[in-house]
Amino acid sequence: KRDRLVDLHNYVLGIRLFNKALGKGGSGLGDKIRDASEQVLSLGTDVMNQLGDAEKVVADTQAVINFAHKMGEKASTSKAPLQRLHDELAYKRQYIGFLQSFEQEIATSQEQMHNIALDYDSHMEELRELVGRKSAVPKERVYPLFEGLSKLWMEAKDVEMHNGALQSIFDELVSFSSPNFKSVLNEEDVSTAYRDQQGEEAKPGAEAAAAGGEG
Repeated sequence: KRDRLVDLHNYVLGIRLFNKALGKGGSGLGDKIRDASEQVLSLGTDVMNQLGDAEKVVADTQAVINFAHKMGEKASTSKAPLQRLHDELAYKRQYIGFLQSFEQEIATSQEQMHNIALDYDSHMEELRELVGRKSAVPKERVYPLFEGLSKLWMEAKDVEMHNGALQSIFDELVSFSSPNFKSVLNEEDVSTAYRDQQGEEAKPGAEAAAAGGEG
């Protein structure tokens, strides 16, 4: 009896979803497929932006550390003690590790929603063709499709709830992107380190050009 009630619920929900797509009913039913897809896409973009910012800080910090090791006492790092830079680098790398794990979780949700959306559209299109072609449609053909619509809609609803939980965790995680301590990394040291790095990278090319000119 319970299974029959579940089946009946799925059929009714599927019919309401189909009618909503036709503009003939389904009042109060949200577009869970669209909402969950947009939600996970937005969250993925936010995580990607956070990763980009954190990776830039790591690259800048590493460049200053490398330059300081290369120059020794001559390096302009009096305002940025090496040990403190190493500590900040470790902090940011840990933060990136958390974000990367989060990114994998979101990628799974994105793939799940992509597949749900494809299946949902396929069910909806097949129903349109069946109902549009015939005045009397066999139940054994349309009921499984209505049930499929219902289950996919419910799956999207579950993904939306899961993404909502992920959003809360992400918001909490982002609060650690700016630590309580003031960073000792400064733009002057970063610029100096990158200029030196670019100079080192340009040396082989410059030497080759000079050798070619002498020949």
